[in-house]
Amino acid sequence: AFFFQAPPRARPLQVVGIYNTGFEEFDRNTVIADLGMLQRLNNWNDQEAGLLEIHLRSEEDIPQVFAIVDDFAGFQYFTQDVRRKFLDTFDWLLIITNNVNTFLGLIIFVACFNMVAVLFILIMERTNMIGLLKALGSSDKQIRQIFWLMGVKIVSRGLLIGNLLGLGLAYLQYRFHWIKLDPENYFMSFVPIRWEWTPILLINLMTLALVLLALFIPLGRVARIAPSESIRFD
Repeated sequence: AFFFQAPPRARPLQVVGIYNTGFEEFDRNTVIADLGMLQRLNNWNDQEAGLLEIHLRSEEDIPQVFAIVDDFAGFQYFTQDVRRKFLDTFDWLLIITNNVNTFLGLIIFVACFNMVAVLFILIMERTNMIGLLKALGSSDKQIRQIFWLMGVKIVSRGLLIGNLLGLGLAYLQYRFHWIKLDPENYFMSFVPIRWEWTPILLINLMTLALVLLALFIPLGRVARIAPSESIRFD
């Protein structure tokens, strides 16, 4: 490896590995080398480096941490927000996030619509039963509770099966990387899986709450069923 200094210097290096991040510009221009060698070539002490990166656990902490680091660095050092350095990449990620949120909203809407339709059908099929229960003294509230519990059972069973199927497929992708991607367009060779249990739990709770709230729409039909019109005699 040649280092263009005055005078130019050369150092023999041993290649111990080749990496591939999917970012062509980064892969083509970046070599991971021994920091001690670079410090000796530049006459640095063991506390000096040409670049220092700070890795955070959450992207939401970037503005606050960047402000602190920028104030601490002053005019002597140059600081840069990673979102400005890789603006195109973060814009692309924002589009992906918006698409995910849109699809999630559509899926929840379809789930609510389907459950409302199912409960309407259950109420219409059991109109005679509802009239008989009212004739025996059951209140509208008690009858609505029966159908609401039926809806809870259907939703809970659907969430259980859906989670088992979805998490099972995600685990297979996590282990075997069956679904591939084009690195030139997606900056990665396969669909990655990261296990974030808090969002998974929140999505399940949000879906359950919205669907159960939507069930009150068909339950209003119960109050409009009159026993004299619904009970049939053979």
